[in-house]
Parts: sequence; C-alpha cells; structure tokens
Amino acid sequence: MSICCENWWDHEESCFVSLSSNCKVQFVGLYSPSHIIFARIAPLVNNNFSSCEDYIHNTHGSSDSVQQQIQPEIGQIVQVVIDDIRKHLKIDDIEAKNEGGASFKLKNKLISSQNWSTSGSHEISKELLQLGSIWLLKQDNNNNKEATASGATKKVRTRSKKEAQIRLKEDDFKLIPDWSCNTLRIHLLPIRFPAAHTVVWSHASPRKDFISCIDGFDQKQIACDLPARKEGIILFEHHKLGFAVLEKPGSVPCHPTVYNEVENILSMFRSWKISQRGSEGNDVYTTLPQRLDILTHGLLIVSTRKEFASYMAKQLEEKTKRHLDETSTRMYDVSKRYRCLVYFKASECIALLDDIVKAKTIVTHYLNVSSSVPKKFTKDPPSSPKGWLKCQLRITSMSNIFNNINDCVTNDLAEMLWGLKGPEIVAERGIKNLVELEIDLLTGRTHQIRGQLATMGIPVVGDMTYGGPGSSRQNPVIGELVDSRLALQCCEVSFYRPEQTWVQKKKKFVYFPSSSKFLFRLETAWWTRYLEEYSTKQNK
Repeated sequence: MSICCENWWDHEESCFVSLSSNCKVQFVGLYSPSHIIFARIAPLVNNNFSSCEDYIHNTHGSSDSVQQQIQPEIGQIVQVVIDDIRKHLKIDDIEAKNEGGASFKLKNKLISSQNWSTSGSHEISKELLQLGSIWLLKQDNNNNKEATASGATKKVRTRSKKEAQIRLKEDDFKLIPDWSCNTLRIHLLPIRFPAAHTVVWSHASPRKDFISCIDGFDQKQIACDLPARKEGIILFEHHKLGFAVLEKPGSVPCHPTVYNEVENILSMFRSWKISQRGSEGNDVYTTLPQRLDILTHGLLIVSTRKEFASYMAKQLEEKTKRHLDETSTRMYDVSKRYRCLVYFKASECIALLDDIVKAKTIVTHYLNVSSSVPKKFTKDPPSSPKGWLKCQLRITSMSNIFNNINDCVTNDLAEMLWGLKGPEIVAERGIKNLVELEIDLLTGRTHQIRGQLATMGIPVVGDMTYGGPGSSRQNPVIGELVDSRLALQCCEVSFYRPEQTWVQKKKKFVYFPSSSKFLFRLETAWWTRYLEEYSTKQNK
C-alpha cells in the first residue's frame, strides 16, 4: 500500500488531533492489521481558507509564525500521532514485534525505544526515522494535465512510484514539506531483525571449517582480533575483482524492507564500507547478485564492483537456462549447494531418498508464481504452463539416519533442535527420524528447497511455513531474545573466476569467465554439533 486514496480520509475511523489553534492532524489506519498509519494536515475548509497563503492574507498574520503553525515539522506530526494512538490502543497491542511475532526488549541504541510503555513519542519518532519506517508520499494535484499557451490542456508524465514516495531519514525530523500535496505513511510497528546486531560486520569470521580455493589450491583466510561475544561475518574478500563472501546469519533479510531499511545484510555491510572509506564513502557500491531467504543462513556473495555484479547476474541467468534448456553449451555456470536437516515419519522415505541419491535423479516440481506464502508446489506438470515455473534440484548426498529421536529418556536431541518444548513437539508430530541432505540447487526459485522437500514429505526442521515445527533458542549475545532457526544452510558456492578486459567500444572493463574456478565451502552448520553429540551418546 503506497498511496492513501482520497476517499480514505472520509472513513469513520479517521482521527483528528489538534496541533495548534490553526492546525489539525488527520490520520487513518489505526485499526489496520498491518498498523500502517497515513497522516496529513487536515484541509482548512472548516476555517474557510483554502491554503496557508489565503489564511495569511485574510488574517494579516506574520508569514513565518503562521507558516510554522500550519506547516509543522515532520517530527511534530509523528509525535502527535503516536501520543494520540496511546490513548486508543492498549500497551500490549503496540509492543514491538520481531520476525517471529514475539515481543522483545533489547538494550541497544537502535531498538531500545520500541518499548512503548516507557519511551516518549519523541524517542519513538526518532527511532522510526532511523529505521526508515516513515515515508513521504507526494500527490499530483494537477490530474496529470497542464495548460498550454492556447489555453488547452495536455497530459503530462505522471510521477513514477519512486518519485511519488521518499523514505525519510533521521535528519528529516525537522523537515517542513508542503502539506497541501504530501502525506506521511508511518509503519508504526516495523518488523525487527535483532539477529543483525549479533555479529560484527567489519570483522573476518573465526570459522575454521571454511574452505576457499582456486582449482584445488587452498587460500589462507585473513586473521583478525574479534570481540569477546560477537563474531565477524566476512569469510573472504577480493578487492580487485570486487566481491566478498559473507556468512549470513539466520533471521536477517538480504535487502531492506519497506518498513525497515537498517537491519539487513546489504545495508549493514554497506554502512561498514562507507565508514571504512571515510570522505569517499558516497562512492561505495554494494549489491547482492544472489539472495537467501530471511531464515536461511550460510554463504552469501556481495558485489563491490558493478562489473562483477553484471558478471554474476549473467552467470546465474545462464545457469538456469542451461538446466532448463539441455542444448545450451555456454561456459557460464555457478553452483550453489545447500545443507539441510529434514525429518520424516514414514520409513518409505528412506528408500526413496536412497534411490534418488544413487541414481543422481533430478527432482522436478512446478511452482505457482501467483500463489501467496506458503507457495504452491506440485509434482505433476500443470495443464497450462502459464503462471508456473519449473523447479529442479539434485540431492547429492544423505547422512546416516538419526532415528528414535522421540525417545527422550535416552537422548535430548529433540530439545537441542526444537528448544525446551522439543520432546513435546516430536511426540505431537510423531517425528522419529532425521537425516541431513546436501542439495545442488539447479534453478533458483522462491522457497524452492523448502517447498520441494515439504511436497516430498520431508520438511526442513524449523520450517513453520512449510509444515515443520518451529525451532528456537536463547541467543547468548542479546540475552532474552528467542530466535527462530531454520535448518537450511547455503554451504557451497562455486563459479568460474572472472577475467577482465577493456572494451574500447563500451569504454569500460568487461568480465568474462576464465578456465579456473572459485570454490567456497562451509563444512558444518548450527545443528552439526547436536547430531555429533547425539551419535556419541548412541554409540556408548
């Protein structure tokens, strides 16, 4: 929802708050499920004045003082809205929510004032601006027409969506826009991603199971001092080619969201790059040629040069084409492998998985593009291909079967994976067996691995969206936060090492694939230690 329609202001739930004797703030959306508030300065029709200038002329008032009364700062508007909302909603209804929907309170500069019961409206307003949760919506009042010299009218170009809405920053608190053609959209309860604050974005990862190599030759990892409790996420960086390999934490989005511009991989890595460059920070380039779901963790490539971003985009595009078009022979390829832990009830799943791995079968499903989350996957080809995408993956390996996990008397694996309620969860769901799979993703579709495995009857541990019970833990870095965990990790990425050449016609460097490859791999996931402990107990 981007622009507030004019007839919304006449809704019965529209609220008015007096900012001064000459100015009222009108807002709607108080009881909307998404808590998105639209606010504006109420038109002056009740005072028989059509504009601020008309009011000044007829009352002979001071232009500066009246302008301040009728055209307030953005921060003032947000504050009066928040103060009025406190009168209408219970405190329990407006506690901040994290990605899992649970309330949380953290001692962190960015997120401390989300506790509405103790923070003032000024602090909350500042914080919403810090997060990028407030937008200024510009409205065209000329009905897309302008007068010509002859007096006729002609249609003019309408503003693009990007021009029509601007994300506000903390520095915009005292900004005074023209309220006759501007509206505020306030995401009152932005979804938070506190896991983004559990790592140090400027440090190398201390992982000892990370492998990086070119044609089989191992590369040394950069060592650095790390803080006592937080770990770094940078696994590898190539300044000349323009890319870095990060270890993405789970429960953190890759890109900014409409309600939260700060807590995501791209923004936080870019912020560190800007601080590193100092006065040249405005020239920092960062983008993500690949992406992972919010709950998925593991290897993620960040481009720091446009040439590399274009190169990887082409590699990924050609990868999908090659698997969907068997006649393609282009030497463009990138391999992405995932490690996941799945559970199943039926013993037939063991034989099915074993046959798939031994035969190197390509598992194919079809995704309904228009379906909402959870996405609809089907094994049978649709009668009409329109609106459906082919999804393909290959299960390259499977571990030994971890069985009898519901026997909580002899082991506590269920509690390790699903938290304190683990034994209760496996008993209710009838979960008995676990197996770890490694998957070669041949086509990159939304929720592809999760959807395909769930369709096969082997959902991923922790995947509440596609049938798996939720997994949780207490994060030691941020204390009381209960963090949802999905047992899905991007464990390996490989691609042809790019070479660059100067193209005179384009007057720029262009990357093309060489004969050597980069390979990056993580050997363990967050659940590996739990499985090892379980196996050790079982073998005693």
